[in-house]
Amino acid sequence: MNKVSLKIRELRVRAVRVPMAQPHRTASGTVSESPLVLTDIVTEEGVVGHSYVFCYSVLALKPVALLVKGLEAPRSGACFPASHRNQHRLLHRRQFRQR
Repeated sequence: MNKVSLKIRELRVRAVRVPMAQPHRTASGTVSESPLVLTDIVTEEGVVGHSYVFCYSVLALKPVALLVKGLEAPRSGACFPASHRNQHRLLHRRQFRQR
């Protein structure tokens, strides 16, 4: 199997509230919308991936969207290999810079 190295160019992150066709009733109330953070991952090689994160509360939308957007390369236009090791290093650096 050939190993392909992809470089992430951009993360597009959007927080949305999607109305549910049929509200879901829970012990704590009725859920009538799905708070979602939508993400598009664009690579230098032209591959685009899509994902979403379901947030239990609308209050979590902005913080979760900011967290996901924070995974983008530290400089505009910068690229880094899409590997777990590099993502871990990037997160580790940012964590200690903010203290």
